[in-house]
Amino acid sequence: MTKSANSIGTAADGVAGLNLEGPMAKVASALPGSLAVGAANGLKGEWKSDKDTWVKDAREHKRVTTADADAIVETDTLTGQAGKNRREMMERY
Repeated sequence: MTKSANSIGTAADGVAGLNLEGPMAKVASALPGSLAVGAANGLKGEWKSDKDTWVKDAREHKRVTTADADAIVETDTLTGQAGKNRREMMERY
């Protein structure tokens, strides 16, 4: 699970670095005064917003997955220790 969480974080970092809105800015500047400018600018804003939301969600997913993995390890450790303690007590009797 930790490896998976790290992969999620790596993907989020990669997507965060993408400039999805850059090409739309070029469309707007290449067609000044056209109807496409408004559409390109709107799409540019939507792409940035969607990308930012996805990155935020992916980073939160990584955080939750890491916390869950840590909880599983802790539970396994405690369960193992409890089993060891029971065996040791039974050996005493």
